Amino acid sequence: MSAPANALFTRLIDTLTATPWGPVVTIIFQVALLALVARLLVWRIGQIDSAWIHRIWCTAILLSLAILPIHLSIGGWALPVPLRQLREPLGGSVRQLTGKQTTSHQVTANIGSSALALSRQNQPAQVAGHFDDSVASALSSQLATSSPSGAADLSATSAVPSVDTWGSLITTPLILLSIYCFGVCVITLRLWVGAIRLNCVARKGQRVGRESAEIARSVAKQMGQRSVMIRMSDEIMLPLVFGASRPTILVPIDFDQWSIGERHAAFLHEMTHVRRRDCLWQFIAILQRTIYWFHPAGWYLHRQLSVSREWATDQEAVWLAAKSDSNAPEVYAECLLNIVSRAIDAPRESVRTLEPALAMSAFGGLEDRIERILKPGDITSGSAQLLNRVSLLILVLLAVSTTFRLEPSKAQEVAATVDLESSARDEVKESGEEPVQAVWRIDEHFAKEDNGLFHRIKTCQVRETAVDPACVFQVEGHVVSASGEPVAGAVVVFRETESGRRPEGMTSRYANYQSRIRFNDVLARTVTDDEGRFQFTDVGTPNRPLRRKDRWTGHVVAAHPSLGIGWHYFGGSDDVVRKVPGVQIKLTPTESVSGRFTTPDRSPIENGIVSLVLIGKADHEDYRNHTIAFHRSELMPCVRTKADGYFELTDVPVGNFIAVCCTHEDWETGTGYITTSDDASINEHAQRHFHPASVLTSPAEIAADPGVILSGTVTDTDGKPVPRAVVSYGYSFGETQADDLGVFRLRMHRETVRQSSSRSRPNQIRVNAPKSSGLVSSAIDFPSARVLDGEQAAIRLRKGIAVRGKVVDDSGAPLTHASVRTTTANAGFPALTDDEGVYELMLAAVPHVLCVSTNQPGWQLPTFSESSFQVEPEFVPRFPNLKIDLTGKEGDDALNAAPELLAPIVVPRMRPVSLSVVLPSGQPAVGASAILRDYSLKTIGIADDKLSSSRVIDRSNQSTTDAKGQVSVLPTGVQTEHAYLQLRLLTDAQAFDAKVAWADIVGGQTKITVDVATLMTGRVLIDGQPIENARLSVGEMTPMMRTVNGRTFTGSTVNNHRWATTDQTGTYRLPVSRGKVFSVSLQKVPSVDMELTRGVGFQSAVAQTLVVPTYELRRGTEAIAGRVFDVRGISIEGATVEIEHTNVTSPYLWIDHKKNSRMITDKEGRFHLRNVPNGTYRLQVRSPRDPVTRRSASTSYVSSRTGNMHVRITLDHVSVDQIPTLRPVRIQAFDAAR
Repeated sequence: MSAPANALFTRLIDTLTATPWGPVVTIIFQVALLALVARLLVWRIGQIDSAWIHRIWCTAILLSLAILPIHLSIGGWALPVPLRQLREPLGGSVRQLTGKQTTSHQVTANIGSSALALSRQNQPAQVAGHFDDSVASALSSQLATSSPSGAADLSATSAVPSVDTWGSLITTPLILLSIYCFGVCVITLRLWVGAIRLNCVARKGQRVGRESAEIARSVAKQMGQRSVMIRMSDEIMLPLVFGASRPTILVPIDFDQWSIGERHAAFLHEMTHVRRRDCLWQFIAILQRTIYWFHPAGWYLHRQLSVSREWATDQEAVWLAAKSDSNAPEVYAECLLNIVSRAIDAPRESVRTLEPALAMSAFGGLEDRIERILKPGDITSGSAQLLNRVSLLILVLLAVSTTFRLEPSKAQEVAATVDLESSARDEVKESGEEPVQAVWRIDEHFAKEDNGLFHRIKTCQVRETAVDPACVFQVEGHVVSASGEPVAGAVVVFRETESGRRPEGMTSRYANYQSRIRFNDVLARTVTDDEGRFQFTDVGTPNRPLRRKDRWTGHVVAAHPSLGIGWHYFGGSDDVVRKVPGVQIKLTPTESVSGRFTTPDRSPIENGIVSLVLIGKADHEDYRNHTIAFHRSELMPCVRTKADGYFELTDVPVGNFIAVCCTHEDWETGTGYITTSDDASINEHAQRHFHPASVLTSPAEIAADPGVILSGTVTDTDGKPVPRAVVSYGYSFGETQADDLGVFRLRMHRETVRQSSSRSRPNQIRVNAPKSSGLVSSAIDFPSARVLDGEQAAIRLRKGIAVRGKVVDDSGAPLTHASVRTTTANAGFPALTDDEGVYELMLAAVPHVLCVSTNQPGWQLPTFSESSFQVEPEFVPRFPNLKIDLTGKEGDDALNAAPELLAPIVVPRMRPVSLSVVLPSGQPAVGASAILRDYSLKTIGIADDKLSSSRVIDRSNQSTTDAKGQVSVLPTGVQTEHAYLQLRLLTDAQAFDAKVAWADIVGGQTKITVDVATLMTGRVLIDGQPIENARLSVGEMTPMMRTVNGRTFTGSTVNNHRWATTDQTGTYRLPVSRGKVFSVSLQKVPSVDMELTRGVGFQSAVAQTLVVPTYELRRGTEAIAGRVFDVRGISIEGATVEIEHTNVTSPYLWIDHKKNSRMITDKEGRFHLRNVPNGTYRLQVRSPRDPVTRRSASTSYVSSRTGNMHVRITLDHVSVDQIPTLRPVRIQAFDAAR
């Protein structure tokens, strides 16, 4: 190929692969091809069946509409384009770009059209738009040599466009897009005017006569459909029908004077249109023609659909009429000819302007219609039906096979990038000028008000109600200001937080913060009334698979532009309908937070995205209930940084900390925690996320993370590269794919990698070899320190042997979706069995033991979570396995060799165990619950008295006995010798339970008698009022002794937790075993934002009932405040002040008490205890803890009544500054001779 032709070819391919012209050209080609093939198929069918001809044109139109969203979403099949001379033109373009006459905006345009496309596709697992280092350096060189003023000129032209820049914005694509939009608007307006005129004609029309109406009813009855509205008008000359949802038939004004046969034929024809839903297909055809108005094939498809529609309607109408009249074809054809002849003198314009309607006959093609009516084809033959179906299948396959996108081949992209880099460097060396950093501009823009939380709450999108909700909320509450006054006009939204928001296939760090892909987590929105009340009724939460209902979490967020923002947290629950009354949201005044986003060397980063992702109190014990996250949320405020890196976030509640994420294409994410006011304190209760050294004050300076790159090669034992190998690092650093040279490159957050180095087990590089490579997937240890040092990883994959086997039960039935793995380390990754129980593994040429695990009940196999025990040597013989030896079977033809067939792995199947449960009286125990419980597999061989610290797990689903006391239990996983069946029954007056060893049941025991148990009961009250749906945890307390450094400590552990829920009277009831100690703790109270209470131990009595002391929650509005001094009168910072807990006083049962209390004195020795019920209390004051012993030196007790805001407390403590430790310094004698 000559140089000009090669350059033209390269430019064409570059345009089709790196610009939107590629999909446009492909769509135009597909629509034309669909029209051509449809015409050929219709020609082949000929006179056989008019209905199938119409179906072919309908299918062609639907396919032409379907390919458009496919190209916009996934792009279709990837079609690599071989560019034989790709290097030379790109090299030439680089040399042209580095010339002195090239302007900066020309450089940017050339970058976007050529080199950037290569850098995007050269890193398949990284962010689209990221530069490779080599490409970035080359482009930097181009920008440096293109303008004498360097980066300053480029930023200036980007920020303030010149006349030339504005001229460059008016490009050919923009002009063509404007013409296309203008054409769409013209056609849409024309159709809209026609639709309005049709409705006006129908409204002004007259009703038909009684005889005509009777004919219409008889035709509708014959067709088995309801009657439609019929009107006469003097503005039309032919019968027509319009309206997809409410069809209307219009007939000429002299319709009643027509013959009975003509009126019958007209009604039969138009009602056949209604029956076939032709008005809907007409709308779809108009939509297709509007989208493709510029394409002749679009008009051709619309025309052929209209013609075939009339053919199909005539065929069906004649078929219906022939049931009662054998001469129906001749009579129908005669009537059609008479109707058209009568209207032949009508003005043509009066019919054309009513295009949305379906007229009985157009003036063209009448001869073909008459011929098809009088000479119908044989539509009942089997060959004709088969031909029709094959025709539709051909159209669908054609559309699927031609939906492709053009891409340069990967190998040539790498070569082109290398040539681009070397050519640019050579030109830079010759020019002698310093390169500047390449600039990558983003087109997306945020609204100016998006930096405010109130604006996001007021304008966010609300998701539609879920069709099959996981649970339904009914929430009532009120919003109050910081002073307690009701707030009218506050905007309140109901949102969810546990949603799995990461979009499928979205790996871009930068794109996670774009407004266009925000996760729509807002389920409802309302406004408070004059008394500050709000209500959400029947708000359904989305039902997602594999997510437990009791793990759903959400918030109700309230905002007022002048009074502030507040929220209320909702935890999980098993209830399908959740009624939450009495929610109170107190608004917190807001403030703005500002800062700068910079590089590590403090240079400003322009056009970065700053997102507010979290608001919370760092020093609160109940961190979850007092923190709200907005990551990827519809409510997340975002703002772009200015030229100096400055940003500002508004409407941020004071007294909190906010987490801010700053992102940019060229840098890793920078994060920072910023205080919103001076009273946002950090003390001993601060969470691990907040440290005094990492918290900033506004205006804050947040530096981007420079990032770290893990790179290396993946080769086989012969040194050949392994393309398309998937490489991942650790558990949370993402993954990438090796290119055609086996080179991989994974960019990660440097600080996250550094923090992971503190783990006891080093991170691993896991490599999944392509299935067709014949190599064994492997994992190698690669500590974080080696990544931070920039060390490259050289990974060699061994040749493997493909094996295939099957997992079956004793009868030969397959075990599906089970995991099969080898116990040999780094010798192959697990595989799942298919629907036939077949698995395929690629294993190294060494001895193996294949083990099986599954989560399905009824198999004597470990579960997936316990499959790690299978690789332990002592556990291998306990489970079904298959031993194979592949030593010496590796060969050069392993890639093409057929998989080696293995003997099946036979797994014993467990049958359901049927039991009969009876009461002590011998009557059936109806409604008793049965569940199999056990300990972890690591407890095999451990004595029962050593199980106190082991966790109990469920080995079956909970079952309930039927009316005969029968129950069936099917275990899951492998049972240890400690497994037992737990039976419980609760009646109105008594409680029963039983605990039977599973080994006895397996041994043949089928009848179990439950024993009389103790009925535990208690109540939960708030200020004396019962609370419904309060949740409590009840667990068995087991004594435990532990010896440390020769000293023995006695304590207890809590296990076998069970849940109890209060009823309308605030009472909870459940059966417990006699003679054991139980711990009861209040976990959650609806509409109350509270902390988890301490567990209270109770000895189970021999009596039938055990009454637990009532949990009496109290609301307090009083406060106690003061200062703490030492014996010298100096204020003490860091002293702990709290109300003493006694048998009468329980501060942890005071709602919102600890949340709004500062129990640690500040620098002035001040403390403030809020939300205290009215009364006199004893304050416990402890001096600051010693940093070494972690003990308080002195403690004091002072009595005070609520309302006393000037309590003075003196501790027997002296505040002394820590004496600095002196370091020894070696002093050498002065040598005078030197």
